[in-house]
Amino acid sequence: MKEITAYVQKKYLERLVQALVSAQFGKLSFTSISTLGSKSELKRANYSIEFARRYSKMVKVELTCQEKDVQEVVEIIRKHACIYQHEDGIIFGVPVKQAVRIRTDEKGKQILQI
Repeated sequence: MKEITAYVQKKYLERLVQALVSAQFGKLSFTSISTLGSKSELKRANYSIEFARRYSKMVKVELTCQEKDVQEVVEIIRKHACIYQHEDGIIFGVPVKQAVRIRTDEKGKQILQI
């Protein structure tokens, strides 16, 4: 299993979530975040006293999938969150060694089913 984490522009979240759900990858979470970095789009960035520099509003999307589905998930994210700009974001894939459903103690990749 892999945990896929993607940092994408907020304005593309709805179409990205719809595409993932349509492809049966509906068990996901997303969180509003602010990103810092030299590649932040300065025209769209906001000034923050908290960070004392410019930041961009983005969304962190997380889901876990089977190894065989990683490329499909990455392609869905790229297709629905890419506008070929510096602020398009980044996708990470990290191995998941264990998954346990809290309620039932069920273990393994079968808990990924919708």
